[in-house]
Amino acid sequence: MLESRALLAIQGPMAAKAVAALCPDSAAMGFMSIGPLTIAGIACLATRSGYTGEDGFEISVPADQAEALARALLAIEGVKPIGLGARDSLRLEAGLCLYGSDITTQTTPVEGDIAWIIGKRRREQGGFPGAEKILAQLAQGPERLRVGVRPKGRAPGPRPYPDNRHHRRGNRRNHLGRVRPVGGRPGGDGVCSRRFRQDGDRNSPFGSRPVAGRRSRPVGFRSPSLPQILKGPAMSEMRFTKEHEWIRVEGDVGTVGITHHAQEQLGDIVYVETPAAGRVLTQGGDAAVVESVKAASEVYSPVSGTVLAGNPALADTPALVNESPEDQAWFFTVTLSNPAELAKLMDRAAYDAYVAEDSH
Repeated sequence: MLESRALLAIQGPMAAKAVAALCPDSAAMGFMSIGPLTIAGIACLATRSGYTGEDGFEISVPADQAEALARALLAIEGVKPIGLGARDSLRLEAGLCLYGSDITTQTTPVEGDIAWIIGKRRREQGGFPGAEKILAQLAQGPERLRVGVRPKGRAPGPRPYPDNRHHRRGNRRNHLGRVRPVGGRPGGDGVCSRRFRQDGDRNSPFGSRPVAGRRSRPVGFRSPSLPQILKGPAMSEMRFTKEHEWIRVEGDVGTVGITHHAQEQLGDIVYVETPAAGRVLTQGGDAAVVESVKAASEVYSPVSGTVLAGNPALADTPALVNESPEDQAWFFTVTLSNPAELAKLMDRAAYDAYVAEDSH
């Protein structure tokens, strides 16, 4: 611990605008980037990150200037002080874990219900630290699992509290309880024996969460129902993957992007990496990367073929993915090497039914 430094965090959808009012250079920082900034005349080290699941900054500042920086931030309209307990509640609502709190060094990504952080290539190739145990848990399910807790009534429970049904096994406790506001009532999470978790944990305050071992988006992201009408050209010709990519084919050329449903789950998009022209893709293989203020996700190719071009607009305007995911925000075009692969994809009606089932 550095007693000469203090840490301030400013979080929320307007955080970037607030910091930019005191430091215009901060606007150039991307998600999870780090660098020196002079904020309100104070030399700081800032990261574009935080534990709330929202956009924001964590700012390391000389301890003797922390109060001055805090007052400068609070002087901005819309910025309010908030405690660590409230921050904790918001990060839990986003499904973000904290070592030493919700999970420990003894908790695997599968047990913590954050298996979405393990990319497809790692799942297939293994070779990473802990791979033998983790891959077995992905295939068979873990013996214990992080779950959501919704206590009776409106009073929050202690933090943590033991699962009274089976709170001891040897010297290990199944600790449950991290309070947060969900639907006007308290809730929390903790790791407990899998047998106490309902299938899919549909009563969890996190909403519908994935069964262990199933590839999914982060657990804190809701799965909103699709709009009644999805606008865009040639929608009837689009085909979809279970990973929420779409492809629209004209002749032997396909245009690929992610769906409206996918961008809603990810939240505000801050970065997109598209494949280079000439790159050879395989169906289901890695093709692109998309990052939001909440998570990073791989984009997989719906078909095999050779990339013709990436969408140059996404480099400068990644937010276009939120605004027009199934039209202007296409990721890349590809020459199909095996058009028969299209038969493995879903049409619009089948995809809508798949999303509806996955959301319940």
